[in-house]
Amino acid sequence: EPMALDSCPMAVALSEGSQANGTETTLERPDGSRKSVFEHPVLLFNDQGQLCGAVNTLIGIAEQKDAELQLLKLLEQVKELSINEQEFTNLASQEFKTTLASVSQYLELILRSVRPDDANSTLLIRAQKQLMAIHKLVCRLIETGKNAKLLTYLFISGLPESLVIL
Repeated sequence: EPMALDSCPMAVALSEGSQANGTETTLERPDGSRKSVFEHPVLLFNDQGQLCGAVNTLIGIAEQKDAELQLLKLLEQVKELSINEQEFTNLASQEFKTTLASVSQYLELILRSVRPDDANSTLLIRAQKQLMAIHKLVCRLIETGKNAKLLTYLFISGLPESLVIL
């Protein structure tokens, strides 16, 4: 909405006798294009301390605004990727766990059918131990993925990573 002339930073500075540095304003040109600026009105006083003038400095912040918009878009993409990655992690972890459980059950069945003194019994027990090691590794990878998600979330939300204790 158009700003009333008596409420613009220069008018406020002149009427109150104080300076309002760094007020963000959007200017509209006669051709309809708009520019974002920081407005810095500076009051000028003579030797007797009386107001004798003012200077209004406008600093264009179009590049900053564009960078902010790009950052917001990037953060949205990171959030979306994080959600998709979480869905994949949940699905993959369930698939891994289901597959590992099936292989473990098959090994149990085979071990029951093999005599303890059979040479294959030792190999099956080793395979079972390796399967348990793989299960632990998968669980650690899943947990690491959750920690990475937490760090991503904290980064997006602005909490410094150094304050995070995992």
